[in-house]
Formats: sequence, C-alpha cells, structure tokens
Amino acid sequence: ASGTFPGLAQLTADVLAALRKGVPGASEAAKEVLLVGGSAQFVNFKARLQASVTELAAETLGKRAKVHFAKDRRHS
Repeated sequence: ASGTFPGLAQLTADVLAALRKGVPGASEAAKEVLLVGGSAQFVNFKARLQASVTELAAETLGKRAKVHFAKDRRHS
C-alpha cells in the first residue's frame, strides 16, 4: 500500500537479492545495519532475526549470515 514501509524481512530479502544479482553498492548496504529501539527491543528479537536472516541468505546466496547485536551504539 502507498505510504507504508516494508518490514525488516522484506528489506533483508531485497538486499540479499541485490547481492546475488551483483547490484553495485549492495555489498556496502549489507555490511552493517543498525537497528535502534522499536522492534529491536522485543523479546526473542535477536533469535527470530537471526533465524530469518540465515534462512533468507541460504535461499538467496547459498551462504550463512550472522547477526551481531550491541546493546548500545558505541560509535558513529
């Protein structure tokens, strides 16, 4: 729908698809993603995100992906 934002799963799938196609700049977009507040504070968010990213990466790239979390943003 117009005016809505894609969810994290869709954004992740889009980046992985771009990586697979060799889209310029896709690897830079995939290197680091910072999630602050909001859904990142949900119970079991890390485990659910890791499972989703791992599944999408395996399907799209045939590789494993790792999600790293930090409680606080230490640098910009």
